[in-house]
Amino acid sequence: MAFFLEVAQSILSTVGLVEEAPETNLFGSCIEQNARHRPTQEDFMSIHPTFPPPATSSSTSSTLQEPFTLLSIYDGHGGADAARFASEKLPTFLADSMSVSGGVAGDEEGDSVLLALSAAYDKTDMELSKIDSLYEDISLQQGTCATNVLVRGGLIYTANVGDSDCCYYEVKDGKVEAKMLTVPHRCSNEAEAKRIKDAGGFIFRNRVSGTLAVTRALGHRDEKEFITGTPYLSKTKVNEGGWIVVASDGIWDYLDKDEVGEVVKTGKDEGASADAICERIKDKVMKKYSKDNIALILMFL
Repeated sequence: MAFFLEVAQSILSTVGLVEEAPETNLFGSCIEQNARHRPTQEDFMSIHPTFPPPATSSSTSSTLQEPFTLLSIYDGHGGADAARFASEKLPTFLADSMSVSGGVAGDEEGDSVLLALSAAYDKTDMELSKIDSLYEDISLQQGTCATNVLVRGGLIYTANVGDSDCCYYEVKDGKVEAKMLTVPHRCSNEAEAKRIKDAGGFIFRNRVSGTLAVTRALGHRDEKEFITGTPYLSKTKVNEGGWIVVASDGIWDYLDKDEVGEVVKTGKDEGASADAICERIKDKVMKKYSKDNIALILMFL
């Protein structure tokens, strides 16, 4: 696909992928290893300003052919390999799923997008969870949180496992209003804790089997009967002038959604670039003595 040929000409690093696009202040991002406390970087992120829409055999509408924007955050556990694998493979699996899922205008198209996201997560989790596979060098204990966000027009589609979250913001009457579009899968979530226990697992010190803080993730072959890779899915109508923030728990554990929103609004009002605003958020977190990796994406709508 042409999209993936473009990726070969993209800006690529071990922790982030940003497809080249015209000069714009729509996107900002930052990533921080926090090397004083973390010997490795296990957070990965990617921004694809143009991403293929679902194949639409029933219509040739220009609206249906408008590309998506794809934003992704991956937060690895037990090493970086699973997160790196997911960051490289999940977008490919998603594009493949979208090409065969079809779809028509309206709600049915939205359903096909969510189905494609779910299928991509299932495929990634299946590949990571194979005991005898090409990826068996990825240890049984490795896994990754994942959050993927597709944006097109006035709609946002999200999929997530784990605790990397996406929040939508808009300003009403001068005040920032925040709406989380993802669900953090942690042991503190009563429904998730019940699911783990019903499956025969146990929670000790707010961790699954006493070791893992999240209840859903891709990978973790040794705990697969408890740590499902099935994502939470959402579809949300949004307004022009708002923005979204997608970040690993290295942000959300130290700043709540309202604090993040205020930093963005202040920076936007001052004319700061999207990248500079992301750096402000990161710096605010670091001043709170963060001990985690950090990955953050900002997109103005």
